[in-house]
Amino acid sequence: MLGVLPAVLLFTACGEEGGSDPARSDAPPENPPPVDQEYRASGTVLQSPDRGPVLCAGVAESFPPQCGGGVELARWDWDAVEAESEQGTTWGDFELTGTWDGETFTVTGTGPPSRPAEWPAAPAPDEPGGGDRAARDPDELADIQRDLTEDFPDDVLSSFPDEEQGVVQADVVLATPELQETVDERFGEGAVVLNSWLMPVSG
Repeated sequence: MLGVLPAVLLFTACGEEGGSDPARSDAPPENPPPVDQEYRASGTVLQSPDRGPVLCAGVAESFPPQCGGGVELARWDWDAVEAESEQGTTWGDFELTGTWDGETFTVTGTGPPSRPAEWPAAPAPDEPGGGDRAARDPDELADIQRDLTEDFPDDVLSSFPDEEQGVVQADVVLATPELQETVDERFGEGAVVLNSWLMPVSG
């Protein structure tokens, strides 16, 4: 079963669940999102004997599946949805709506998963945030991707060098103007395109 995040991390080995979670941090977020803002996100929700319900950022191709990072869920009710269970693990694919406090996603609604989004086009060089992407060769993009993962472990879920567009595409839990500004200051304007996993619900 595959998650529906565009850059979902797929782990083909059937190793044990555990290790550090790139989407969580013990420190409070520097710019916490508004508590009354609702977001939506599609993915696999999984609960194992060792961990409560999690909206997975990646799913291991094992049986039962395992989460490869993600966000903890509050107010999740398995009785309200259809799911699969095996060996004490329960999982299913859903689109969730809820609020995000920087650490926990509090569920307010569920539905069927939406289709995976395509990677967005990078801004043109003459557009805001475009920068000079033509000057970035594959080696530079690889260096940016490595440093981005090392410098922003609590934000970046996955990334890859998009050589065709001359940028690094990065999935993050929540793309905010503050995070984009920080990334631009670190790597240069337009070098990294942030793709938000959690999408604000308008109205």
